[in-house]
Amino acid sequence: MNFKNIFKFIFIVLLLFFIVLVIANRTGYYKTKTVKNVALTNEQIKKFEKDIKDGKEIDVNSYLKDSYIDYSTNLSDDVYKITLRLEKIIDKTVKYIFKGATKMVND
Repeated sequence: MNFKNIFKFIFIVLLLFFIVLVIANRTGYYKTKTVKNVALTNEQIKKFEKDIKDGKEIDVNSYLKDSYIDYSTNLSDDVYKITLRLEKIIDKTVKYIFKGATKMVND
């Protein structure tokens, strides 16, 4: 693959990203998502104010939106376990190689 082909590939990828962002903006995806978050925040504010008026016990955590979403799957968990094992094997191998190199240099 020569320089012209690499340049063309990068240009096409960037152009596709740009087109996707323009379409997302034109369809109102970002605006809809933002309005939805604001509506949830306004609902939580109203709930907070109502609880203050009613004299209820106030816990800040009950008004915060949980933004953590767990995207892990069984496959991603298994791959993570495999990478941990590979990391241990590579770590032991590198230590062994350097221990041998150190021994050779010191002798």
